[in-house]
Amino acid sequence: MQRDRIGKFAGKAGRTTRLALADRTGVATLEFALVGSLFFIFIFGVIEVGRGLWTMNALNYAVQQAARCASVNSTACGTQANVRTFAIGVSGALVQNTVFSLNPSPVPSWAPTCSTTNNNMVTASYSMPLYIPFVSMRPTLTAASCFPK
Repeated sequence: MQRDRIGKFAGKAGRTTRLALADRTGVATLEFALVGSLFFIFIFGVIEVGRGLWTMNALNYAVQQAARCASVNSTACGTQANVRTFAIGVSGALVQNTVFSLNPSPVPSWAPTCSTTNNNMVTASYSMPLYIPFVSMRPTLTAASCFPK
């Protein structure tokens, strides 16, 4: 009698397990949840790399133009504040004006070697926040340019 109950239960459990394994509803949802999250993280990463490259290009252009302005037009770009204002206006990037500096002392190790007595050097160092889910990094973007006085 006890064996019959166990046999019936085992038969029902086996049948239920087979039916559950044969049921394919919801598989696409599960696959999308697993693959879609990785896909969206990858897409956000590609967008952030593009934003980083654009910001780097904007910093390089801004320091080149600011160094040139400091050398050519000393009335408009003769002071630190004027160079910073000019560089922000030229760059188009959303960075603080404290990112840029004219003739820094001491010269950063990553900057090109040029004498600040004969040249105007403008440097920029920006710690860029990344907006990638589950990734907390702040790469530092640097740019420097020298222009003869």
